[in-house]
Amino acid sequence: LDDLRIYGALLQAEKQWGKEYEKAIKEHGKALCRYNVTAKNEPLDFYDFKEGKSTEFSLCYGDLETIKELEKRTGTKGLYEKTKAILTEGYISDDFPLYYASWSYKEKKYSKKDLNMAEAVYTLYHLAKEGLLKDESKDWLLEQLKGDGIMAGYGVDGSVSEGYESTGIYALTAMIGMECNNSEMVTLSIARM
Repeated sequence: LDDLRIYGALLQAEKQWGKEYEKAIKEHGKALCRYNVTAKNEPLDFYDFKEGKSTEFSLCYGDLETIKELEKRTGTKGLYEKTKAILTEGYISDDFPLYYASWSYKEKKYSKKDLNMAEAVYTLYHLAKEGLLKDESKDWLLEQLKGDGIMAGYGVDGSVSEGYESTGIYALTAMIGMECNNSEMVTLSIARM
């Protein structure tokens, strides 16, 4: 995750200040593709120099905008579409319209572990930036913002597992509102924050 964030920051720096970041972008991109992408060009969580490559991908790491640029610059064909598929197919249900925490390549299934909402909302944000966030998810966020708030953790059945709020979650829902041109979501999020 941090490596992908650094790569994204370098891309932003290049956009802002010019080509002096080109070498670092190329080096970081090459390393990301070597250590954080499978032989089938699928995204991975991390690389452990003792244990090797991870066998999972956490959906909150799916920064599609950065991954699209990584694919373009490194020629890692299919990485964006495979990442997008993992995110979009990780939709839990219309009853609880969020996304599973992670995908296991080894088990070929999504994790049923409780959602850490700071991470879960990041997944929603990455989808919103690409115009892929479902209306059901937006509606759920608004319903929570108008009600008792968004709690820090939920089971995949929608039950609250961590019953406290976080300013970081509301900062992210405000950003989602901005991506979706939903001023009500932005206003309610900032008020909650």
